[in-house]
Amino acid sequence: MAGCRDDAQVQKMTRARAKAMLMELVGEYSTKSFQNKLGDILQKEAQQGEVCDESPCRWALAEECHADIFARYGFKSGTGVERLRPIVLIFQKFPDLEDKVQKLWKLLGLKSSPSESFIDDKPQEVSQELPVPPTEKRILSKARALAFQAELLGAFSAPAFQKKLAEMSRKHFTHLHDADSRAELDLILEKTKLEILPAYGYEASSKGLQDMDIDMQQFDNDADIFVNAVAIEEALFPYCQTGRALTTDK
Repeated sequence: MAGCRDDAQVQKMTRARAKAMLMELVGEYSTKSFQNKLGDILQKEAQQGEVCDESPCRWALAEECHADIFARYGFKSGTGVERLRPIVLIFQKFPDLEDKVQKLWKLLGLKSSPSESFIDDKPQEVSQELPVPPTEKRILSKARALAFQAELLGAFSAPAFQKKLAEMSRKHFTHLHDADSRAELDLILEKTKLEILPAYGYEASSKGLQDMDIDMQQFDNDADIFVNAVAIEEALFPYCQTGRALTTDK
């Protein structure tokens, strides 16, 4: 049953959301603290004998980092290597995300490869709508901020959204940056953001948008956040140009 639920959840995922989940996991597994603890665990197990992918200590450590991430994206079952079943299903649905999936395997020190895991699993088409996950506690780490930006970029780059921008451009061809055009752009941007906000612990409201903007300010001098912000603006070009420049603390 758990496998079926995973299949259903993955089939409902957009590429942007799948990529955002992978980026969050990569961010958590890449931390110096996690890698140091994992290294100590694997070294001790190597001294005692062969290290296997089902190493209990490895997964107890990993669960501390990724439990909330899997739950927030709708995957609430699985222990040990079984926990990675959704990642393999994502890999099957979006083969172009292979580099990020491979990086996850490497960061966890796994001997198997994603393509070898759960070899019999086949994504199943599901027609029923899945419930929207409840709003989680509002905590914005850098990994979650990057994942949020990745989802925004994916949404703004989607053909349907780009079509809306093109239609707006034709409608306001001679007055692209006047008040009416700006208001229309703000409306479609806000609608897209409100669909994503709840997964990151924010209300789907104007207040939620304000809270997110406030929390993002802590990353104003972060180069990675800046690069993503530029990519988002490029996806909206020429409709959205802030002229934002990266500043660094002296």
